[in-house]
Amino acid sequence: MHQELVKLKNDNQSTMRLFLLISFVVLFFCGTIPAFAQNTLFKKYEANPIIDIGSGQPDWRRIHVANAAILSPEETSDGTWRIYIRGSGNVPQYHDQIGILYQDTAGFSPYGPWLEYEHNPVIPHGSPGFYDDLHLLDCSPVVGEGGDIYFYYKAVNYARTSSLAGARSTDGGFTFEKFDSNPLKMDVGANDAVYHDGKYYIYYGDALYNRQTNRRDGDLEVYLKITEDPQDISGVDSIKVLGVGGGPGNFDSEAVNGARIFRLDGKWFMIYQGSQRHFDFPERFHAAYSDDLIHWTKVDNDFPMMTRGGLGDWDQGAIWYGEVFEHRDTLYMLYEGWGCYCIPEDRDEAYFPGNSRTGIAQVAVKDFLLWAEGGFDPSWREDPYGPGGLIADFEDHHLGLYPTHGMPYGVVTNPFPDEVNPSTTCGRVTTIAERWALLYSDPLPVRFDFSRGSVFSMKVYSSVPGNVFFKIEHPTDWSLGQLEVEGYLSQVNQWVDMEFDFAPFAPESDLYGKIILLFDAGNTEVGNHWYFDDIRFNSIATSVPPSVEQVRPRDGLRVWHDRSSHHLLVKGDGDSGDYRIFGMDGRLVQQGRGHRIYIGSLRPGVYIIRTENGGARFIR
Repeated sequence: MHQELVKLKNDNQSTMRLFLLISFVVLFFCGTIPAFAQNTLFKKYEANPIIDIGSGQPDWRRIHVANAAILSPEETSDGTWRIYIRGSGNVPQYHDQIGILYQDTAGFSPYGPWLEYEHNPVIPHGSPGFYDDLHLLDCSPVVGEGGDIYFYYKAVNYARTSSLAGARSTDGGFTFEKFDSNPLKMDVGANDAVYHDGKYYIYYGDALYNRQTNRRDGDLEVYLKITEDPQDISGVDSIKVLGVGGGPGNFDSEAVNGARIFRLDGKWFMIYQGSQRHFDFPERFHAAYSDDLIHWTKVDNDFPMMTRGGLGDWDQGAIWYGEVFEHRDTLYMLYEGWGCYCIPEDRDEAYFPGNSRTGIAQVAVKDFLLWAEGGFDPSWREDPYGPGGLIADFEDHHLGLYPTHGMPYGVVTNPFPDEVNPSTTCGRVTTIAERWALLYSDPLPVRFDFSRGSVFSMKVYSSVPGNVFFKIEHPTDWSLGQLEVEGYLSQVNQWVDMEFDFAPFAPESDLYGKIILLFDAGNTEVGNHWYFDDIRFNSIATSVPPSVEQVRPRDGLRVWHDRSSHHLLVKGDGDSGDYRIFGMDGRLVQQGRGHRIYIGSLRPGVYIIRTENGGARFIR
């Protein structure tokens, strides 16, 4: 499904194309594009998309997978996390239909994996001649009176006429019966539905299409109908609740749509998509708030909530339907992104050759609320710690650490400086009879972002071997999250750079913000001195030659580029070494097995390496 780069017709076009490619390389690898993509309130998961397409997926969602809407365990009859999602596939003709993905609460991760419901799709396209015989789009479920689930969607028929339609489930949302009153309203599309105080608030996008003139009489904006009967809105007034314009930089002057509603801290919030150039190819999300679900005010904050991806990213074209849910004092947003693993001729061309996939982004609840009030200082997101992810070196970067059980601890002069650790000062603990005495830190000013890696490192010195535990916790309530990795110091009487990799836990970003350290855990001797220094997060492994450059990491993969010998050094937990390398046009250019990969035969350019642990871009 990847777009092939179009051959250029003349020298001028070739020059321009080369300029664009070079600009992309410079921007990406000098940090401009990643900073733009991540220097937003919601931070995208680096291993996106979390719900993908392709030959390995079920037939009904092989081509596109989008419009995710989530129900929490409190809302589902079986107590699972559940996603309703629109899938596109040739079954046997091309259709969009609605299916279910789910996770059990035990071990739940917003990043997945999301499991396939065996009876998908649960809301199929209609019979020939019906209002929805071609497509069902824009999932909008709501748990209503008595626990019944009402599901609103945009119906499209073979005549390309669209309408708002609905279905009802009385068995907890697994089988649905479409409303006899369908279609509910012509020429509009579903956004979201809320059941509150005995009434249904049904939001939809409308451009006031005029059937007599075959053109729209208005901009694409968000409207609302309020009803006590979820299957009948015919006699209910339409209320425009969100119009174009007025967002940051007037980015939403052409269209607003895709309203998704959630409640937080006693207030209603709406995530919406907007554009100043397209009717339906939005490049940015923003938010509005309300006290009554009717009167909405756009957040007055110029700092971007979230934008489409950078050139070459999977979501480089447009983004839709930001579905937000709260989990462990973090907000997660599922969203649809349009793109291709290539550089398109014009990524601003609506629906350039590509596909829709589903990604996720997250932000701490406290940061979102601060942003919604017009505040928020994003500067820490660009460099939250010191150079190389430095958390503490006990010289310029200090960390408040506190011992338990009276264990002696202090910052001392480094008694054994060497090449590994030539610094002047370091931390020191002295073992006591209490086997599990530990150090715990102050809450850090920021929480750990695991979207770009999951490795902590720390220099350790001891005259005796022993276990070293590195733990991370939620900064104020350990019951919300705690993880630990055990290391073993076998080399004594020298400084050793120990690594603690949390990748197997798939830790959630913006959840952990506190460090716990245990030295010689379970010891049988007292009076042993343990020295430690240079606590870092996601620094380059010290075992890699200093001439090697680390490539932008993805997921559990770590890649370094040794330019002097034209090799990639690849590290991934438990991987087999199988790899594939793609050009930026999506073509497979090299594959094989190994952790030291020769790339000298590749032509100069930008490439993507993929293994079972993730992927990364690099320049040859």
